[in-house]
Order: sequence, then C-alpha cells, then structure tokens
Amino acid sequence: MKILFLSAEADPFIKVGGLGDVAGSLPGALKNIQPSLDIRLCIPRHQALKVDGFEVEPYKIFDLHRNKVESYVKVEKIEKDGVDVFLIGGEPFSRSKKVYESDVSLDGEKYFFFSLASIEFVELDNWIPDIVVANDWHTAIAVVDVYHRRSSEAWKNTKTVFTIHNLGYMGAGTNDVLTRFGVPELPPSDLPWWGNHMPLPMAAKLADKIVTVSPTYAKEIQTHEYGCGLQEFFVSRDQDLIGIINGIDLVLWNPARDPYIPASFSKDDLTGKLTNKNSIQSEFGFEVDQAVPLFTIITRMDQQKGVDLLVDSIKYLEDKNFQLIILGTGDQKLEQKSVLLEIRYPGKVKTLIKYDPKLSRKLYAAADLVLMPSRYEPCGIAQMISMRYGTIPLARITGGLKDTIQDGKTGFLFDELSPEVLADTMSRAIKLFDDKNTWNQIQQNCMAENFSWQISARKYLNLFNSM
Repeated sequence: MKILFLSAEADPFIKVGGLGDVAGSLPGALKNIQPSLDIRLCIPRHQALKVDGFEVEPYKIFDLHRNKVESYVKVEKIEKDGVDVFLIGGEPFSRSKKVYESDVSLDGEKYFFFSLASIEFVELDNWIPDIVVANDWHTAIAVVDVYHRRSSEAWKNTKTVFTIHNLGYMGAGTNDVLTRFGVPELPPSDLPWWGNHMPLPMAAKLADKIVTVSPTYAKEIQTHEYGCGLQEFFVSRDQDLIGIINGIDLVLWNPARDPYIPASFSKDDLTGKLTNKNSIQSEFGFEVDQAVPLFTIITRMDQQKGVDLLVDSIKYLEDKNFQLIILGTGDQKLEQKSVLLEIRYPGKVKTLIKYDPKLSRKLYAAADLVLMPSRYEPCGIAQMISMRYGTIPLARITGGLKDTIQDGKTGFLFDELSPEVLADTMSRAIKLFDDKNTWNQIQQNCMAENFSWQISARKYLNLFNSM
C-alpha cells in the first residue's frame, strides 16, 4: 500500500502546533506496525526548517504549470523512522519567513503551490499513491487535485482522506488565489454556497473519508455550536466521518529520561517530581512549599483556549492558597491581561509571554495541575503530556479533552463556560490536594494511561485497509 501524507509542518523539522506532532509521528508509527507500507511524507521547505542531524539528498527539479502560475519546484529527500520525507521548495517559500502568515492570501500562495506541486511530484516520480492523506485547509487542494485527476488511468483508484485538526480555520480569503492556480469552484451541492470555493469545505466534500482528531469532535462538528456553518453537511456525511484521537511519542515524552528536566522520575518513584516543583518555585520567586498546589497553563493565547476565562476566574480564588504559571504567546489583549494578573497577584501568579519548549517540559514535570479551559479542543495534546508527567489536567468537557480525561479519576472536568465555574473547579482541586492518598492515586491513574501513537496508528491503518 502506498500512502502519501501532506502536512504544513512535521516535528522535528518544523513545528508550530499539534499538527506538527501528528505528521511527525503518525507515518513512522504506521511503518512500525506494518513495515511493508510504502509511506511518503511531503512537507514545505520552510526557511525555518531544521534538518540538523539528517542527510538531505537532492532529489528532483521540475516546473509547475497551473493556469496563470508557472513556478520552479525543488525536491529534497530525508529518511526518518523508515519513512521517506520530501521537502517541497520553491519561490513562494523563499518569500515567506513564517510557517503561517497573518495574511491568509500569502499562505494560500504557499500552500496551494505546495499541495499541487506535491501531487505533480509523485506523478512525475512514477509513484502513484493508493491513499492521499491531507491535513487542514493548507493541503486541502491536494484532495481537489486528486479528484480531478481520477479521470486518468493512473489515478482512478487513488482514495483520499481529509483530516480536520481545527474546523475554525477553513482558508477563507483565498478565493482569488484559488482562481490564479486554476482551481475551479465546485458546482452547487449540499455545501453552503460560500463553501464551494473555500479550501476546507471543498476537500471535505470531495474526500472519500473525513477524519477528525477525536471521536467527540467528530460529533461536535455536526452541531450548530461547533459546526462553523457546515454542521448540516457533516451530518449528511456521517457515515464517512470518523474520529481518531491523536497520540503522543512516549519516548519523546518520558519523565524517566527527559534531559530537559532537573530530576527524572517515574510512576513507581515520584521523588524527582517534588524536586522539579521545588526548582520551579525557586526559579520563579514563589514560596518553596510542597503543600501549595502549583497550577500551570501552557497555551496559545487565544479565545479558543479559554485564557480569558482563567484571567477572570482568579478574583474568585483570592482566599485560596495556590501558585500559577502562565506560559504562552498570541493575542495581544490576552497577553496584556495575563501580565496584569501577575502585577495584581505578585508571589501568586507568574506570566511569561513567549514560546519556550524547554521551559514547557520543566513545567509539565513540576506542576501539580495543568489548566485547559478551552471553548473547544479538537484533540488536545497538553493533557496527555501532563498525565505522562504525573500532572493532573483540569479541563473543560469538550472534544478530545472529554475523550481522554475522566473526572475524579484522571483529572477535573467542568462544562459551563464561566469564570465562576472554572474557579469552583480549581477550588475543588485545591481542596483535594490536601488529601495526599487520593491525590497520589489520581497521579498514578494519570501515569498509567496509554496515549501511544501505536493505538491511534492501528485505527488509521484499519481505515486505510477498509478503503
């Protein structure tokens, strides 16, 4: 079976969010389960791409001709975990320093070029895939391109899977770019009229199967609250819609062998976790006291992530003894509110406006609880990582958070979107923290959970085989 994965990012080469974790881990996990699979992963040759430690092999050069676009394509090859990774480079990426630009039309130029060039590349290389897996709106046009190529003998049996990591981003504002690349509007269909020339809805319409990154999110996008105007369409495709929870790399995220944390620890011996907590408390000027529960939130500063709820909830907890570290960057208003929170509660709240993977690891290893008060969360990875490190998640019941956390057993869950309810749930956790036997049992339950990619990969493999 030949499987082609297309992604805007893939760890360890380039990673901005959860998509990078998926594209970096899933192909290798599939190959590990079934070594006979012939898997290729195509990612863009971003300027910020990191290839240290990998041998980069020049592979192919060709010209892409699409309507009014004529562009030079340079392909390089890397091998990782038994998977051939192809870097698709060209002029649109030489003009863009960021993986994702604030101007969606600029991203349209990059990613439509990348998607079409990737499909053209495998055909020129005489490697026609049995399955094409595209991820989010950035690679959605690959699904459309394969659909139109099926009139040829070579592509007639190729199936497509479109994976939605976040429905909130559909590629709106790229119509003119689609026209420049010669991507035709879909004829009237069961999509809303505006979806017939928008990348994500087009791919969802034409793909053979649609995957979301958790079972609950697959149900949620069929509702008015989460469907972003496509809920009726997703209801009509319910038989082709499947939710598969993401996994995490258990080697990469392992407190017993993590080189970035001060003290290693395991499920059987949590002594090192106490050392990590002392270290963080000292580093951030908090009182060094194991009796004080330490919360953290490691997040993109965004309304989706419920950062505003957290900021507004703290006033209801003024009489409680706790510490909170906020780490993240994004929306400037939320950044400012988070910084003001530290000013208002010195010695209790610390805010760091930055993206810092190494500090993130130290926080996962040191904190008692990680906060995820998301308005919606298609999958979520922070809760899986935190549980791996014996840090208990406190989250809203939505999407993948609902699928991976059990209230009272492996975490604390709340439903209503209000600062008061979030504060009540944090109070519940603070009170239970004093009951060390119960707390330690919840930690043990968390660390016993298995979020290995092998489990998720088997579900993907079953899907591919069924197609």
